[in-house]
Amino acid sequence: MKHQPAKFNGKTNPNLADQWMKGMERIFDAKRCLDMSRLAFMVYMLTREAEHWWASMKLVMEEKSTWEALKKFMFEYFLDSVRYG
Repeated sequence: MKHQPAKFNGKTNPNLADQWMKGMERIFDAKRCLDMSRLAFMVYMLTREAEHWWASMKLVMEEKSTWEALKKFMFEYFLDSVRYG
């Protein structure tokens, strides 16, 4: 939180969303966060539509909710937001 990362509500264009994700990853890399910590913190930073979207995806994925899965699904979320936004 010291780096003041922005929350992500899902209402943005894919370029800004990609910048947000890369910014979060830079913080995680600098802090040498483990994948489970990355996942927990990234989920904490989701709000509104993005938070509801992740809750739905987590149910679909069951036990496969990992950092890599979140990154993959975030990419798909960005594509869907362009298609249907």
